[in-house]
Amino acid sequence: MVTPSPLSVLVTGGGSGIGRGVALGLARRGAALALCGRRPERLEAVCAEAREQGALRAVPLPADLAEDDGRACLLARATDALGGPPTVLIHNAALLTGGPLASRDERALEEAVCANLLAPLEITRRWLPAAPRGGTLVLVASMTALAPLPGASVYSATKAALRAFGMALAYEVTPRGVHVLTVFPPATATEMTRGMARSAAGRRYPMADAERVGERMAAAIAAGRTGDLNLMSGGERILAGLHRLFPAAARALLHARRGDFLDAVTPAGEEPRP
Repeated sequence: MVTPSPLSVLVTGGGSGIGRGVALGLARRGAALALCGRRPERLEAVCAEAREQGALRAVPLPADLAEDDGRACLLARATDALGGPPTVLIHNAALLTGGPLASRDERALEEAVCANLLAPLEITRRWLPAAPRGGTLVLVASMTALAPLPGASVYSATKAALRAFGMALAYEVTPRGVHVLTVFPPATATEMTRGMARSAAGRRYPMADAERVGERMAAAIAAGRTGDLNLMSGGERILAGLHRLFPAAARALLHARRGDFLDAVTPAGEEPRP
């Protein structure tokens, strides 16, 4: 019986939240990891955790994917660190950029589009020529790709585009033996979503544990899962289904709750309603 080779994985946004969770889940399965993020000290800490939990190796790769240089060099750095092209490429890094669109400056919009969408496109384009047969591209989407939310217009747009990218790319790469897995995680307790745990109106939003979400993703990746991986909560599934089947009813519901959502995603200290 042939023993499968350990996975070789590049994770963007690997220093916290879901990225940390999936990195640790893959570490427990003996993967070799290259973790990308903006904060070197966070990456070092997660790499140390990953090695303790069984990673073949874990290498921090500090980079800002909102910057041209960060995107351009990342794959080459990961290939050097892992001793070859990653067999699994996980695009997890994202910026929320919440609040009314008119209140966001041009730089904030550019950073969100670059980190959430341009980085996955550019890095994947560079990876595909060297991607091994059986390699997996993992795109971390969002419920907002299925049901856009008030106050999250930029985030919703980039996640919807990421979902469409994965669906279209699968037609190109599946015949070559490269898999695409698009993940729809539940609302998860991370630094990015901290403000959504409780809106200004005092309404609570249940949040999933990031490490548990990451473990479920790691299990699916190790099992060779392809297509969509829907980890959304029951309420999120209902809203997404309502948006698909009865869009007018979904819009009416979200319009009635728009103040709560704006309160939840608008950065602290800003006025949520224009």
